[in-house]
Amino acid sequence: MKLFIMKWLLRYSTGWATIILLLCACTNSPLSTDGGGTRGGNPVVMGAIAEPDGSRARNARVLLIAQDYNPLIDTLKRYITIGSTDSLGDFLITAPDTGWYNLEATGSDNGERLIRFKIKTVRDSVIILPLDTLHKPGSVKVVLPKGSSLIDAYVYVPGTTIVNRVAGVGDTINIDSVPAGVLPVLCLSEKNSTEKIVISQNVSVVSNDTTVVQNWEWGYKKQIILNTSVTGAGTKEDVYDFPVLVKLTSDNFDFSEAQNSGKDIRFTSSHGVPLSHEIESWDAVNRSAAVWVRVDTVYGNNGSQSITMYWGNPNAEDISNSTSVFDTASGYQGVWHFSDGAGSMAHDATVNNYTGISPDTERPLVAQGVAGECRVFNGINNYFHISNTANSKLNFPENGNFTISVWVLIDGFDTLPHVVVAKGYEQFFLRYTGVSSKSPLWEFAQLSQNGNWQACSTSAKQKQWTLVTGVRQGSKQSLYCNGVLVDSAPDIFASANFVRNTTSDVSIGKYLKAVDVPDYKDGYCFFKGSIDEVRMINTAKSSDWVLLCFMNQRVDDRLVVFK
Repeated sequence: MKLFIMKWLLRYSTGWATIILLLCACTNSPLSTDGGGTRGGNPVVMGAIAEPDGSRARNARVLLIAQDYNPLIDTLKRYITIGSTDSLGDFLITAPDTGWYNLEATGSDNGERLIRFKIKTVRDSVIILPLDTLHKPGSVKVVLPKGSSLIDAYVYVPGTTIVNRVAGVGDTINIDSVPAGVLPVLCLSEKNSTEKIVISQNVSVVSNDTTVVQNWEWGYKKQIILNTSVTGAGTKEDVYDFPVLVKLTSDNFDFSEAQNSGKDIRFTSSHGVPLSHEIESWDAVNRSAAVWVRVDTVYGNNGSQSITMYWGNPNAEDISNSTSVFDTASGYQGVWHFSDGAGSMAHDATVNNYTGISPDTERPLVAQGVAGECRVFNGINNYFHISNTANSKLNFPENGNFTISVWVLIDGFDTLPHVVVAKGYEQFFLRYTGVSSKSPLWEFAQLSQNGNWQACSTSAKQKQWTLVTGVRQGSKQSLYCNGVLVDSAPDIFASANFVRNTTSDVSIGKYLKAVDVPDYKDGYCFFKGSIDEVRMINTAKSSDWVLLCFMNQRVDDRLVVFK
């Protein structure tokens, strides 16, 4: 009769205070269900559970679990009270005593589950929980550190039945059938120890999905959104194997929390897949760093894709690797960051190791560039010679596919041509030129086998960083400035004095041989200004790739958003 009155009041009373007063007035002995306590005045927890479709959940198994329960070493009888819902989805459980509890429920069909944390009970009182709904469960995968030996260990959520043992050395631990929601804490412990390690907090579990927990020896992590929607980079198509530039400053990162060299930095996808990265520059004193992260797919028109950055592990080893980020399998055949510091060398970030050498005595100076450092060329004798590249992977065929991309800043205009990057005057080059009725111009040109020049061009501006990108796709040729297509109809004109010549090495900042053009002397065409992030790629990159590079690398990065 008491149970009947309680349920009737739960459904039809207009106020919870009325329920509690009536219960206290008519209850002199404990209310109990199977597994409930037997002492008078024990706390009562009651509520209702619904199916995912909104109907009431019949015969759902309900567990009221003490918050300090360890699912591997504690006994069920002492810490867990078991109940079930009736035909109308209602349940009532008598708690053992005053305290904090969690509640788990499992549906009788299809394995739907729910979990509720931090239910406080007090003797001689009734706790009425709001209607809750069962959902399809998810799973949790915990990645153990490499080389760890935790065979007698297990991972669990205190105060729940969520647990699994470590299967072997350096293994992963998979916990299936985890209720969807946020797990306040995930712990690691050894079988014969009372000590536990908190490996993660606020772990979000999504129905029919797997949440990956890793790098838990790292003290800090941060979510990074890759925003390609109209409010961000504004790209429409997916871009694959893309090196995302992550710029760290005092505004978005506390350098004191990481190692001085940044070697404890790690990145993963939102699904926990480790991502390769290269630290181009790291200056803890001035709180500035440039890190390239290889993302296998940057989705177009997407404002929710994210990666995760981890740091804060004093024992971590340096795994920065430029060749994994700028992979030749993805087309990157030569990449020069110019963050080598002062000196004669400009190292290639790819496995091809096409190192640039500056043989002149007045070598290009070092300055702050778009990403990390850049080189400043004096227009007189500064340049880099990329040796042994005449017959190399940088010897792109006439009607092949290739892309040349470079950030350039012109110090000032004149009427002469100035080389940015070239493989000889008689093969292909990207330059600034004032020798034109439309001067000054950026120009991307190639000389064909039959002696015809094909040149895309557009107006140039001085004293501002510009991303200039030339793309060759078979017989098609395009020029982009700051991510925008500016010319796809190249001027074609015959050359009476030159034929295609592929014997020159690649150079940055001048031609390796002086150019003698009738009516005026081009000479070596030394560049005057700053150059950063030169890339030579043996694929024709898409317009979205070009735009994504610009939007990500510009001063006010429009792709990367720190959460």
